[in-house]
Amino acid sequence: MKTQMFLKGAMVAIVLFVGAALFAGTSGVKCEGSVVDQYGEGIVGITVTTTSGPSVSATTNSLGRFSMSGIQAGSAVRVIVPAGFSAVGNTESEPLTQAENVVNFTLHDDSY
Repeated sequence: MKTQMFLKGAMVAIVLFVGAALFAGTSGVKCEGSVVDQYGEGIVGITVTTTSGPSVSATTNSLGRFSMSGIQAGSAVRVIVPAGFSAVGNTESEPLTQAENVVNFTLHDDSY
């Protein structure tokens, strides 16, 4: 009886340990970068989001910088172009395949 309880407890511990290891191995990739205007000035308050997998998004800070983590490998990120701006170049990155990725976007401020 004690042996059966010990074996059951050991099995539960193994399952929990393996599950935790698998979860730790799928923490995703990181992406950071900036969103600037046509003059290279950072734009505050711009949303950057993932294109697939679990939704991950960030908003640019006062320097136009953003940082995201936990992104599913192979997903891309896109910049949400707000009213008053238009895209200069791509609004979506290539698929993110590295552990750490840098992606930069340029928007045209239509008020100039």
